[in-house]
Amino acid sequence: VAADSARLGPLLVVAARLTMGIWTGGKMVVEQTYIGEAAAPERTTKITSDVGVYAVLGFVMGPTVGAALTPVDTHLGPERLDQYTAPGYLMILLCACMLVATTTTFDPAAGYARRRGPRLGEDESRRRLKPSPSSEAEPDKTGLAILLACFLAHFYSFAIQETITTPFVAARFGWSQREIDYLFAGVGLLSLATSCLVAQLATCCSDLGLLVLSLAFGFAGSLALVDQPLGPELRRSTFLFGFALITIAFPFGRNVALAMFSKVLGPTPQGSWLGLMFVVGALPRCLGPSWSLYALRLSCTLFPHPQPCPPGGRTCLEFAINAAFFALCLALVLLRRASLLPFDQRHPALEQPTAATPL
Repeated sequence: VAADSARLGPLLVVAARLTMGIWTGGKMVVEQTYIGEAAAPERTTKITSDVGVYAVLGFVMGPTVGAALTPVDTHLGPERLDQYTAPGYLMILLCACMLVATTTTFDPAAGYARRRGPRLGEDESRRRLKPSPSSEAEPDKTGLAILLACFLAHFYSFAIQETITTPFVAARFGWSQREIDYLFAGVGLLSLATSCLVAQLATCCSDLGLLVLSLAFGFAGSLALVDQPLGPELRRSTFLFGFALITIAFPFGRNVALAMFSKVLGPTPQGSWLGLMFVVGALPRCLGPSWSLYALRLSCTLFPHPQPCPPGGRTCLEFAINAAFFALCLALVLLRRASLLPFDQRHPALEQPTAATPL
């Protein structure tokens, strides 16, 4: 809002984006840490998926709300309310509502699944959530590393997808901006439907099975997007098929990997570990855009035939690497699945007492 009327507008926009990034990243870590420590283990995946549904709903509804506010052109007292400032005022209102609701209704000390008895204060809850010194056991580091790799694979794929799609389809297939907008709208709806499906499957399917399914989808989608000379000519229908598979894979992989990571950690304090996981997920979004666009051009140098290089570059190098990464993660998950067992199954003698009313 302030950037619209200030000479330092571009700098304020950058500062606002930085602040929103810090807020969003910190919020996700706090949310998942609380879910991992407070929820009953059998409900961790379901609750993580439910939170994911609302996150995806925001991605879908955000552009829709922005488009609906485009015709706005009025004044709010001395302030101008138009297509640029109206979304900002709406965000201020929503953030204020979240702040009030969280402050007045959220009690982090209530409902911990790994305790029983009367309600405890926050400090006492944290103390009891930790294993006693005499029975201290560490989570399986191999399992945590494998889940971090799976998380990285899905976020790397997602970063590539959101980066190259617009310039690539415009150059390769000659799509207009409206057609690209339709594509992303469809992707948003598909991602929302998949997130809802994951939330339901979490109640009847194993976490391991859902993780394997996500990696298989990612592998198949990446293979479908490998073009000549390492694959067949990339047609529009093949591109849409691979794009859809990767879109489906991401909600599965993100939500299930997060939930399994929390379960492998068990009573271990989870804040720093989950912070590490989200840092791993953020790396592809920081480095992926520059690499992914460069890889499209690099492929034409490494694989000059068949000539000429198609408009937009070749996807063979980029998605071949992506497919190999998914295949490696899938092999590790299948070969070391014992390392992915929840903490309380690996250390049944240290299993924490359950709460009377867990999340």
